[in-house]
Amino acid sequence: MKRLAIAAVMALLGCENHTGEVWHAQREMPVYESPDGDAQKEIFRLAPDDICYPGKVVTEKVFQYTQVHCPPKGDGWVADPYFHKEQGK
Repeated sequence: MKRLAIAAVMALLGCENHTGEVWHAQREMPVYESPDGDAQKEIFRLAPDDICYPGKVVTEKVFQYTQVHCPPKGDGWVADPYFHKEQGK
């Protein structure tokens, strides 16, 4: 029962709504292939002012990862919160 309650809380914490947001990277940061903290594989790096569109959020261990689509670089997962977030137009 305790595990079920913990899983429910973790699921709620991971349910952020970023619909319509546009994120601008504020500094260089890595983008990973998956949110699996034990097998991190960096697939590209964001540069300051790169634009990304956020997707789903997952909590893995103590980190919160957000799936991002960053054209033309690609798709991946970020753990760093260094974005300026705007509502899309």
